[in-house]
Amino acid sequence: MRDLLPLLQMLFAFWPLSLLAALRGWRRGRGERFPVALRRGLVNFLVLWGLFAATGAALLVNRLAPLGLLPQPWNVAAFLAAGVLASGALLGLEWWQNRDVWRALRTARSVQDLQALSPSDFEELMAAFFRGFGHRVRRVGKTGDHGVDLVVYTKDQGKWIVQCKRYRSSVGEPVVRDFFGAMHHEAASRGFLMTTGSFTPQAVEWVRGKPITLYDGPGLVKLLRASRKMRRWR
Repeated sequence: MRDLLPLLQMLFAFWPLSLLAALRGWRRGRGERFPVALRRGLVNFLVLWGLFAATGAALLVNRLAPLGLLPQPWNVAAFLAAGVLASGALLGLEWWQNRDVWRALRTARSVQDLQALSPSDFEELMAAFFRGFGHRVRRVGKTGDHGVDLVVYTKDQGKWIVQCKRYRSSVGEPVVRDFFGAMHHEAASRGFLMTTGSFTPQAVEWVRGKPITLYDGPGLVKLLRASRKMRRWR
């Protein structure tokens, strides 16, 4: 390890160039929105920043001063400032992108409030709901997703899948039947079909006895209200 320390000293000196190269990754790919690309660039920046931070810590533990393109202490100060600014920018971007979602999670009082969200924001609202209970959530929502919008990984109840439908109309039995097929395809232990609309009586009857939970618009409003009360006691 000690043989590598001089090399680590030299590598740390080039942290500004490496981090700038990582940040350039925000450039948009085909069909990618600017905020998504910028978020990716900031995440890449912070991952690399963390590696440099670990390198600097290893040097300091061994009582070696990190080398830099800037004189000390400006080099270390600039490095720390870069991490703080990038973290702040990422948090600010997350807030800006999800401000409507978080507002709805805190304040949604009616079905109309939920229907005012975009389909993408409605998906993110449901993801935030499951994350609020400590579950890991992956958004799918793309062509060929077999009707799966969210995959929820629980600690002791297996994998769940969620389909989100920001509807004003009813969800019928064919949709529920296809969703049950997606559960088998995904080897999910449970499924949740969540809509701002309603379910036909045939759909409600079809899921009876199956590991599928249906939430219509009024049910979602009650669910969010109950989750807010539970979190106050956490």
